[in-house]
Amino acid sequence: MVVGFAALTALASCSRGPSTATNGTSTTASTATTAGTDAPGTTGPAAGSYSILEAVNLRSATNSKGKALAKIPAGTAVVVQCVGKGETVERAKKSDARWDKVTYNTLSGYVSNAYVDTKGDIDDPKKIPPC
Repeated sequence: MVVGFAALTALASCSRGPSTATNGTSTTASTATTAGTDAPGTTGPAAGSYSILEAVNLRSATNSKGKALAKIPAGTAVVVQCVGKGETVERAKKSDARWDKVTYNTLSGYVSNAYVDTKGDIDDPKKIPPC
């Protein structure tokens, strides 16, 4: 795949801050943030996000056979987009068939709700809607 110079420069700017193009001009990229929240994929809970209780795989489907897209460390804050039904997972002597569609870093995928501290919000469709 061929990626243009401008796209690479923009990508570099997002990850490292301002950069200088080969022609000597300075380029910058701005990122939007929400006051009082951590970026998804960072450790520590943030307002409007939920914590991963134990290291878990981010999966491409709502079951343990879905492709593992990434490993999310315990304590990481993730944004839960919605909740759906899937394979029943047991953790800490409890069963849960709900799977949360989450955003972790730049990836979206599914994590069993058994591994996400949704603080009771999982049962409120106004806070976490069905997928």
